[in-house]
Amino acid sequence: MIAGGSGITPMLQLIREVLKRDDDETQMSLLFSNKTDKDILCGKMLAEMCCPKFSICHTLTQQLQLSSDWKHENGRVDQPMIEKHLPAPGPDTVILLCGPPGLVKQCCLPILKDMGFTDDRILVF
Repeated sequence: MIAGGSGITPMLQLIREVLKRDDDETQMSLLFSNKTDKDILCGKMLAEMCCPKFSICHTLTQQLQLSSDWKHENGRVDQPMIEKHLPAPGPDTVILLCGPPGLVKQCCLPILKDMGFTDDRILVF
């Protein structure tokens, strides 16, 4: 999953649904892009949801001063970031996208296609 700003909303619904089902073996990774750490919606809730089935990596696009305890990324979503935090293309991999057009259409879709993801493996909200 890749979300930007308020694009976290549909992702939260999906994450909650998968996590509440003990028999669901779906593995989820979220790359969540925001301008600054103060813009992260539901940050505490997302951190509390992390478990073997769900991981999250934040990236900040406009925060130049990062605290020493920041353990996530900094900068716009790019191919190395996606490769590091999300699964590779494959028959059991689906990438979900939700966020502003600049993130989804101009940034992520071209990168994902270059990485080998096909249209049927990418869902845009």
